[in-house]
Amino acid sequence: MNTRVRPPRISSTILDRVGYFLPRLLFANARIAPQLHWGDITRALDGFAPDLVDPASAAFWNEWRRRFSAVGESYETLADTSTCGAGRAAALRSASAAYHFAEFMFFEDAAIKTTLRLAVRRCFTAAMANSQTPFESWIVKAGGDEVQVFLFLPQESRQSAKLPCVLLSNGLDSMTEIEILSIGEHLLDRGIAILLFEGPGQGLDLGIRPLRIDMEAVVADLVSKLDNSFDMDRIGFFGVSFGGYFALRMAETLPKTFRAIVNLSGGPAIAPFSGLPRRLKQDFAFAFGSHDVHDLQSRFDDLQLSGGRVANGPNVLSIHGRLDDIFPVDALETYASAQGDRHELRIFEAEAHVCMNHLHPNLIRASNWMVQTLDPKGMIGR
Repeated sequence: MNTRVRPPRISSTILDRVGYFLPRLLFANARIAPQLHWGDITRALDGFAPDLVDPASAAFWNEWRRRFSAVGESYETLADTSTCGAGRAAALRSASAAYHFAEFMFFEDAAIKTTLRLAVRRCFTAAMANSQTPFESWIVKAGGDEVQVFLFLPQESRQSAKLPCVLLSNGLDSMTEIEILSIGEHLLDRGIAILLFEGPGQGLDLGIRPLRIDMEAVVADLVSKLDNSFDMDRIGFFGVSFGGYFALRMAETLPKTFRAIVNLSGGPAIAPFSGLPRRLKQDFAFAFGSHDVHDLQSRFDDLQLSGGRVANGPNVLSIHGRLDDIFPVDALETYASAQGDRHELRIFEAEAHVCMNHLHPNLIRASNWMVQTLDPKGMIGR
């Protein structure tokens, strides 16, 4: 019997159960950061067995991992056989993205997850070997810990002018060179230098060391190490998801350090651990290095922010979805209200965590706000 040939496609079952994740796989239409294409996603998810399509199950994410890993391997093969540097770099960027989205919700085998995250970094580093984008990476001691940092400079920056700089912080399961660099590109395009960092439990360190909550100790040291090519009166902070929690924490603990802070879908309090979906319970357990329910809830309780108005503190922009199941919006509304006109809160009524369907326009708005707040005289980028 002849099997009818058809193009790859994503089944309605997949779209119904995990459609909300799909915008994240394309994230922010990046030019520098590794990026998947819609065809990569279609090929990876084509023929996904309907009986496995349950995002609450380990079997689903294991099959997902296997399929996106195969996409990454195919791009590495393409890079190896490329006859020019540009083709090799493009293939490696796609391999890096595929490996990340193979592992981002896979927690069943820490060794496999770590291997995939190392592949993300390996492919990204190789892709950037001949990049025209000015950047440096190094490991520095900050807050008593070794921290990986990446510094990217805007291509059109004036040599004589001191640059504004924004520090960007990861969420629990993001990779610095994927989601966070994608966000940072919006700031680079506006003439702002970006410093990406991986504190304990972030980036490649996820699952190696427990996530450090007092990240302000790390951040304060990183800011102190910025040299005199940066304008220390125009320093900002931008965090997404748990990095958004860190953004709010920086506003409380380092109020004189930052002029502008963006919090994308973080909050002052986390929803009760017992009510989180299975994948989020695993995510937090992996990041905190604990599988004890009572211990994890105790940590949630301890990290809650008190709020309140900070005299002469930074301006803060928070963007949040009303349906967020990780950081409850009512806690953020109360928190922002207590801070008065220094804290602007924008809520999307029909969006969940990170407002995925509004991600690109929100990054445009947030980056514009960052420029206007760091530089009300409009000198950035001139």
